[in-house]
Amino acid sequence: MKMLTDVLRMLRPKQWSKNILVLAPLFFAREALSPSLFLNALAATALFTLVSSSIYVFNDIIDRDKDRLHPKKRFRPLASGRLDNRSALFILFGLLCLTLPGSFLLGNTRVILFLAAYFVMNIAYSVWLKHIVILDVLCVSFGFLLRILVGGAVTGIYISEWLLLCTITLSLFLVFAKRRHELSLFEDRADHHRQVLSQYSTSFLDQVMPVVTTTALICYLFYVTAPRTIDFFGTRNMLFTVPFVLYGIFRYLYLVYFRNYGGDPVELVFADRPLLLAIIGWIGTCAVVIYS
Repeated sequence: MKMLTDVLRMLRPKQWSKNILVLAPLFFAREALSPSLFLNALAATALFTLVSSSIYVFNDIIDRDKDRLHPKKRFRPLASGRLDNRSALFILFGLLCLTLPGSFLLGNTRVILFLAAYFVMNIAYSVWLKHIVILDVLCVSFGFLLRILVGGAVTGIYISEWLLLCTITLSLFLVFAKRRHELSLFEDRADHHRQVLSQYSTSFLDQVMPVVTTTALICYLFYVTAPRTIDFFGTRNMLFTVPFVLYGIFRYLYLVYFRNYGGDPVELVFADRPLLLAIIGWIGTCAVVIYS
């Protein structure tokens, strides 16, 4: 049982919530109640979960020694020694064996290409790109964007340019916030944890974050007020979602700057009740406006 628990921990089940983004195009296209499209999107979400978990396992293998220096990551199964590299490689191989036939059974060429692009990009990130300043952040952000693209490809739904822009700017905000948290946490030892942190500074990130925050808010405001959005939903009531977005972003900034959080956005969302309630409120309001 302990070994099974360690295997599950290596797959990062908490991070699977990111893959809900695959369902976003379906939700905003008012097609979430379509059984066939929903099942296709759910299958694509499961495939993305397998691919992303394989990347987590690969990262644990190559970052095992560095993870031992991290106050939290040192408890991971591979870094702590509870699992060895041979077991991790077997798990990685098993995940890929499930992903490949599943992708071809889905029968969507674009989905296969996007999944392959995500896998290749993240392998390149783990080996090389994560050491290149700025590009490391962009790679992580493009991973969120690919989730949206997979959701659109598997359902055949047109993805609004505003949805793409909101996704990329918000993901940039989250990743830059994570870099700032890591700098604050490790201080002079930051480059021992992540080599690229030696090329960042707190002052630089404090200038970048307002830019991506403002851009994300502007993109969302343009989305909810765009004539195409109003015509598609038949209402201007998407404006009622704006307060939740404003509060959520400002709350996140508060947690980053005054509580020194932000290392793991998923954990932070579930740990901070006001932030979680803001997200639930936003989703609920969107659902009412879009489907009523």
